[in-house]
Amino acid sequence: MELQGENGDRIPLENGKRTELGRGNGSPFNDLTVSRQHVSMELEEDRKNGETRVSFQVLGKNAICVISSGNGSNGSNPRIYRRYEKGHLRVAAKLSVSLKNPYFYSLKRIAVLETQKKEKDEEEVERGVKEAVSRREKRTSKRKKTAREHGTDRGVLGDISEDGFVGENAKLEDLGLDSFDVSCIDLVKG
Repeated sequence: MELQGENGDRIPLENGKRTELGRGNGSPFNDLTVSRQHVSMELEEDRKNGETRVSFQVLGKNAICVISSGNGSNGSNPRIYRRYEKGHLRVAAKLSVSLKNPYFYSLKRIAVLETQKKEKDEEEVERGVKEAVSRREKRTSKRKKTAREHGTDRGVLGDISEDGFVGENAKLEDLGLDSFDVSCIDLVKG
C-alpha cells in the first residue's frame, strides 16, 4: 500500500513498520500548523473483512481531515480527527494533515502487476542470456567440427571463422598475406 499525493508524490507503507507523516516528511509545503510527526500510520490486516487497511493515530497538536470513500450518501464521508484520536484508512480513502492548507493523500494499493512485470522482465533477461550462451556453444562446436573435418594444423594465428575473426588454428597463409610487418603497431597507446 502507499499514500499518493495530489501532485503524484508517493509514500510507501510497509507491513510491520510505522510511518510518520508530517511537515518536511512527505508534506510538499512548509505549513507550521503541521507537526514534523503529525500522524503515525501502520499497515495491518483486517481479519474480520479479510482486507488490508492502515491504522493511524494523530500525534500533532492540530486536527486532520479524512475522507472515507463509499460511506456517505454521496460516496464520501469527511471526518475530523483530533490529537490522540485513532482511525483506519481503506483503499481510496483520502487524508490531509493540514486543515489550513489542505493537501490530500489517497491510499492506494501498490499494483501487483508492477511486481509481476519486474519478475517477468528478469525472467526474459535470464532466458535471453541462456539463449545467447546456447548459440555461442553451437557456433563454437560447429567451428571445431569444421576444423577437424578439414584437418587444419595449428598455425600462428589460428582459424579464420566465417564472420572474419581469427581463431586459434589459422595460418598466416590463410589471411592472404605473403608477409606481415608488425613494426608499425604501437603496443602502448597513451
